[in-house]
Amino acid sequence: MPLFPLGLLSQGGGGNATGPWWWSIFTDTTAPSQFWDTDLTADNAGSAYYVYSSTGGGVQEPKIFKLSNAGIVTWARRLFGSSWSQNSTNVTFERNQLLASGVNGTGSVQYNYAQTFNADGTNTAVSRSVGIDGYHNATSVHSTSTLDGSNNIYSAGAFLNSAMSDYNDFITQYTAAGSIGWSRFFFGNGPRTSVKFGNTNLYFHRFNNLYKFNSSGTLVNSRGINGSTGSATSYGFKFGLDASENQYRAGSTTNLAMINKFDSDLLMTWGRSFTLTGQSIYGSGAAIDNAGNVYAFYTTPASSKLIWVVKTDNNGTILWTRSFAFRISGSTPYNNKSVLAVYSNGDIIITLAQDTTSNRPQIVAKLPGDGTKTGTYTSGAFAFDWTSETPTFTTTTATYSTPSTPNTPSASAGAGAPSNSAWTNYAVTKTDIPA
Repeated sequence: MPLFPLGLLSQGGGGNATGPWWWSIFTDTTAPSQFWDTDLTADNAGSAYYVYSSTGGGVQEPKIFKLSNAGIVTWARRLFGSSWSQNSTNVTFERNQLLASGVNGTGSVQYNYAQTFNADGTNTAVSRSVGIDGYHNATSVHSTSTLDGSNNIYSAGAFLNSAMSDYNDFITQYTAAGSIGWSRFFFGNGPRTSVKFGNTNLYFHRFNNLYKFNSSGTLVNSRGINGSTGSATSYGFKFGLDASENQYRAGSTTNLAMINKFDSDLLMTWGRSFTLTGQSIYGSGAAIDNAGNVYAFYTTPASSKLIWVVKTDNNGTILWTRSFAFRISGSTPYNNKSVLAVYSNGDIIITLAQDTTSNRPQIVAKLPGDGTKTGTYTSGAFAFDWTSETPTFTTTTATYSTPSTPNTPSASAGAGAPSNSAWTNYAVTKTDIPA
């Protein structure tokens, strides 16, 4: 069976990197008081979708941009509610649909939502929203979603309130009509959860615990990943899934970065790791292309503020390693979050969010997937570095345990997906990268 991403699972496909390549600086002209998270995905037609969340007027709101292959903004939308409380919004392009998920709430009561979009960025007629009874009066800190072939949506996230000693994870199926199909709830371990639907099975990752469900919510298999090299203290919000339902994860523990491949039985096929001496590194996520190549990406803390990208083939052979740094007037700002996605032609797109200046400039860069075009690029006060790195990689292993079993909670319909309107309060400066 081919190893390309099934249904274009949140990262586009693969092939020869052909360009065009460019980098853009996005600024929010409302001068938001705080910047939160960012995300990226790519579709089959060469477009990318970029989202960031910012705080203004006491509410947090995500904005979604559709970017053409040449980096031109096709449309921009604002998602909002009467009283918005928003920590992160995830976007993914799967089965020819753009899907977003996040948090919508009124006051202290917050609900998970999932929303599909029309071609012009407006909401489709059906929205999905859920609260886990007894727990939705809480802070919902993260959400990712995935689609199956029948247009059911599976959304995963984590809730936290003052009565809990830890984040508590959930996964919910929304039917194509928008109703709640089923929900599962897990105590502890959050909030790093991620979910993807393969051919017939649903894969749910929560830190070092991997779960496999069928579409009816029946648990098929689960494994806890143990061992000093196979397990991690931090895993990315996204993992790659191929058509054989192999899973690819980026993780880290202190200064050790790792990329692991798991088969459909949740057993580790191979693992690779490298160490950054004297600094921490955090696993951010992994994506795959149509050729089965893996792109793992990591973030270093505020002291160094780099994105590390490692590309391997499907057998774990290291193809290249690069670092990416964003600079403003010569200094590197605080970076909130980094995300990478892969285009259908094999190019990659990277975003890096910062939260230090009033208009919160964010960089989005499209680069060749073969790792070329290294160097320093400058435009006015902004610059980025795309640098070759040569860390030493080692082979990692894993042992396994039985993780906690999920509960079946009482779930109720939430506040619905947020409203959607055109967004115009932004500026973009795009610079082409020569072929």
